[in-house]
Amino acid sequence: MARRFKSSKPLYFPDLSVYRLLLQIEHNPELIAFQEETMGKLLSHESGDELIRTLEAVFDHKGNLSQAAEALYGQVIRDQLAGFPHISTVHSTNWLSALKEARAIVVPLLSVNTLSKVSLLPLTI
Repeated sequence: MARRFKSSKPLYFPDLSVYRLLLQIEHNPELIAFQEETMGKLLSHESGDELIRTLEAVFDHKGNLSQAAEALYGQVIRDQLAGFPHISTVHSTNWLSALKEARAIVVPLLSVNTLSKVSLLPLTI
């Protein structure tokens, strides 16, 4: 039960308040029909699990898309960019020559349509 409510502590029946009632009707046919009517297209969509995960992240972060994107993809992006040299790894006296020798730079972009993306821009110096 604690796992279901994303709680690291054990949950006790008297502490569940209104959830005590909701858990009693969880498998009610009328509730299942309501779920199908309201969320059927989302649940049957081929990316349904990913869409639900994204919605949960947005709700968990109270509609803040930047925080939701960080929670969903932050570590993935950091892992993918781990091989790129960072400006902090270049000595301050060599940064211009390092920039001239670079083939591309990584620029994080924020998009309204997609939570976040990374673009590689070619350098022409």
